[in-house]
Amino acid sequence: VYVSRMAVVDRNLEKISVLQQQMTQKLSDMHIYAPVDGIINEVYVNDGTYLEDGDQVFLLHQPNEIWVEANVIESDIRHVKVGQPVIVEVDAYPFEQFDGTVRSLGAVTASNIEAGAGRAMDSRDAQRIPVVIDLVAPEKTLWPGMRASVNIVIR
Repeated sequence: VYVSRMAVVDRNLEKISVLQQQMTQKLSDMHIYAPVDGIINEVYVNDGTYLEDGDQVFLLHQPNEIWVEANVIESDIRHVKVGQPVIVEVDAYPFEQFDGTVRSLGAVTASNIEAGAGRAMDSRDAQRIPVVIDLVAPEKTLWPGMRASVNIVIR
């Protein structure tokens, strides 16, 4: 009798071991792994929220790879080329300048959002082209969404 009970207990232990492995795999599948090291700035979901592919979960940034997106007036875009030097001034550090280079130019124009609301739109306000600028190893801490002024050196 004891031998048969021990055999049943052994089978139950094997079943529990298999269930534990399955649950461990399910748990690891539920974790979100970032493709890069970085800092999470904002979380857009709560614990237990059901997610679909493509849902925005959080804002992740790499503090050592900072870039700026500037909107250049379409009549000035002819002066901008990939690799050009850029001087960036950030509102948070009013007496400092950050060096950068133009990484890419946008493929489409975007209407200026500010033009409207009772203000006449002239040709310089109409369209802007996004330009991505890589900052060269900033020594100060910069965060996504900071306000900046961009001066692209054309001469």
